[in-house]
Amino acid sequence: MDHQRFRKVALGVLAIAIVLLGLGGWQARSLLWETVTGTAESCTPPSTGLTQKCLVTWTAGGKRHAATVSFDDATDLSHTDQTLYVDDEDAYPPQQRYLGPLLLGGGLFLTVTGLILRRKPH
Repeated sequence: MDHQRFRKVALGVLAIAIVLLGLGGWQARSLLWETVTGTAESCTPPSTGLTQKCLVTWTAGGKRHAATVSFDDATDLSHTDQTLYVDDEDAYPPQQRYLGPLLLGGGLFLTVTGLILRRKPH
């Protein structure tokens, strides 16, 4: 593979890395959010796979909040208490809390890989 091709591949890898770092940073903010117990009021059963969307309500700061949250569970969670990580009207279930750090790690790995490919000698 010639040097010019390595540079083009490296630019592609770095572009993907930038996207992963941005998404990871956005998702990682949930690590600082408040932990609450909310109630899954109603859920839409998964049509395929295991993910269901539920309307979840909770109280934080003396105010009632609601959001649609995706849970990785095929069991109907309607009318059950669920642990949530919340910030104002945004909420995530526990299993999605570590998506941000995972994306950040992938983005860092691809950044290093892209930089190595760009510096590869003839």
